[in-house]
Amino acid sequence: MESAQLRTSLDYARGIAAALRGDEGAASNLLAGAQACRDARVPDEFSGVGLVVWQKLRTGAAPPLRADLQYILDRHVAVERSNREALEVISQLVDANGTDEGAPPALIGDESVLLGLYGTLAAFRAVEWVVLVRPGTNGTHGQPAVPLDLPFALRVGPSQRLEVPLRRWSARVSAAGCNWRVPAGELFVVLLAARVGDPAALPSPPHWFHLAVAMLAWRESLNIHTVLTLSDRLDLSAKAQRGLAMVGSLFPELKANLDLSSFEIPLWERLLAVPVAARRVVRESMAEVAPEDPER
Repeated sequence: MESAQLRTSLDYARGIAAALRGDEGAASNLLAGAQACRDARVPDEFSGVGLVVWQKLRTGAAPPLRADLQYILDRHVAVERSNREALEVISQLVDANGTDEGAPPALIGDESVLLGLYGTLAAFRAVEWVVLVRPGTNGTHGQPAVPLDLPFALRVGPSQRLEVPLRRWSARVSAAGCNWRVPAGELFVVLLAARVGDPAALPSPPHWFHLAVAMLAWRESLNIHTVLTLSDRLDLSAKAQRGLAMVGSLFPELKANLDLSSFEIPLWERLLAVPVAARRVVRESMAEVAPEDPER
């Protein structure tokens, strides 16, 4: 992976976070950032996130876009449609409309990043869908049967250990005609960091990028001590701390707030293994999808 790719993708994560924070002029800067990503041959999956955020936040008439950026944005119309159709199927499987209105199903997979961070199903194509229902609300022990021939990966199970944290750290969203819960704040960061720190995690979508955007956007309000305590209670400390340390090694402005000395990760691993692992994850995510030629 060329250093220009890494530098440009990190800068774009910062730009998206600034736009989500509502910083003045940040949303309009996303177009220049997307163009820089394209020119540096950063995969379109990255620039597409920023373009969708720009489209969501912009006010007034849209300026004419460079042809390749318009192509990427147009492709995300199909991404949004595909994600919405998948969520509609899921809502029927878990009988979302028939559950207790006080606690609708919780989305904690890729869909939680889409709806909990970006507020749209168009930002990227969800690969892994994970739905939690309250025990006893669907089928035996709250775990409805999932058809084996679904055109997407889906796991459905009882909320159990996450039910109490979700009462405090969740937001209610409406999507695909149903109400859902998505993790928020510290719980969102714990669950996503654990995915980043899981060596078996898929390289796409690039969870490290979305974790960085969330932590940069919420830096002023995020309580890292609560994140660490919560990850310990959920038995996710090893993976979550590794994921946080990896993102901290990529974004120096985050490392100061993380206080890595309080992590259970040994010093040698923080200094040597974590930076190597972080760059490996980034390299794999960059190699997963190459920028496409809009003329094809």
